[in-house]
Order: sequence, then structure tokens, then C-alpha cells
Amino acid sequence: MRNRQSIMIIFGLVLILMAVVVADAIGQLPVADANGPYEENESAVVTFDASGSYDLDGSIVSYEWDLDDDGEYDDATGVNVTHFYSDNYFGYIGLRVSDEAGNTDIDTASVTIYNIPPDVYAGPDATINEGDTFTIAGSFTDPGEDEWTAEVEYGDGSSAQPLIISGKSFTLSHVYVSDGVYTVKVTVEDGDGGVGVDTLEVTVVDDDNEIPEIPEFPTFTIPIAAIIALAFFFQRIRD
Repeated sequence: MRNRQSIMIIFGLVLILMAVVVADAIGQLPVADANGPYEENESAVVTFDASGSYDLDGSIVSYEWDLDDDGEYDDATGVNVTHFYSDNYFGYIGLRVSDEAGNTDIDTASVTIYNIPPDVYAGPDATINEGDTFTIAGSFTDPGEDEWTAEVEYGDGSSAQPLIISGKSFTLSHVYVSDGVYTVKVTVEDGDGGVGVDTLEVTVVDDDNEIPEIPEFPTFTIPIAAIIALAFFFQRIRD
């Protein structure tokens, strides 16, 4: 019985010794730190920082990044890397670090890229005559790579009309049949929930109510001799 216990004790000590030897051979695993979460607006360059990663008993020799969330760490290498996001996005990036012994560790961080709505300029206020065509060019800005749609309400009770977008510009054109002041409203949507709105005022003047022009009266030139004669004549009358 004692021999069996002794054998068990010796076997346990051997296992502990082997574990220590293996641990010394392998060393401590590195620790990956992808930092984050990362947040930015669309059309921005985001810098990813792995400087918080460490290895207590050695050094990290490689930093590999998965920036497109496909599970492959083949998009970039280095402690700090950058990536351009042209449009709004939500997902995760991954970091894999390796030490000189070949040990690895992985960390992930979330990335949120916010959508920016269009900034619309419908154009300046305008004044036209009744029955004339109101025409003006407008535009908008949007940093994202979006598919925009636009419509206009001319403020005279007519239904909203779609606008043709060329680049980031559009043209307004409408005939007003009655005089008055009308509010024109232009709305641009980016397809990602972003909406931009701008307004302008069109003043329509009734030609029939215009103030008539005052005619010019002819002017006369009186000679100085006639003025003297008239003065002498009136002086004789007074005397």
C-alpha cells in the first residue's frame, strides 16, 4: 500500500515538473488589445490603435488586422493602421498579435460610422411677374456615397414633383398663374435615413396692379429779356 502511495506521489511530482517545463518553454501568451469602440462620421479616415497590446515575458513581433470583418487577418499590419469609410457602416475589426515564440492572441472592437444628411441650398428668393416661369438652380452637399432622391413643392397647391439630380445639383422650374408670395420647399433624401430640407420665397407680381409711369411734361425756356419786360410791366401796374 505504501509503495502504491509513493508511486502516486512521485507520478504527481513528475506531472507538475513537466507542466513547469512546458510553461517555461512556451512562456506567457501575448495579450491583444484592439482598443475601441471606434466612432466617426462617414467619409472619414479611422485610425486603429493596438498599442495597448503586451507580452509580459517577451515581445510582440507582429500585429495583423482584419478590417472587413471576414475573419481573415490580411488587411493591414502594424501597431497603428488606418481605413477610409466612404459611407455609414457598423461592424467589427479584429486584431491578432504574435510573440517571438509563435503564441497568438485575438481581440475585436466595434466600428460605427454615422450617416450625415444632405445639406440643401434651394437658391435665393426671387420676384417674377404673374404668368412668367420661375427658374433657378439649386444644389446640396453630402460626404457619403449615397443614392439621392429629391422633390420640390412650389407652394401654390400643386403636388410635389420629383427633381432630376445631376451630380449634386438640380433645377427648379414652375409657372405661377396668380400673384402672391409662395414658399418653395426642396427635400433631398440620401437613402440611409438622412433628409435635408431648404426653402425659398417667390414673390409673384400682378402686372395689372403696377403703378403707371408719370409722363414727362415738356419744358420751356423763357428769354431773359422777356423776364425783364414782364417785371417792368408788373411794376408799372403796381405804381
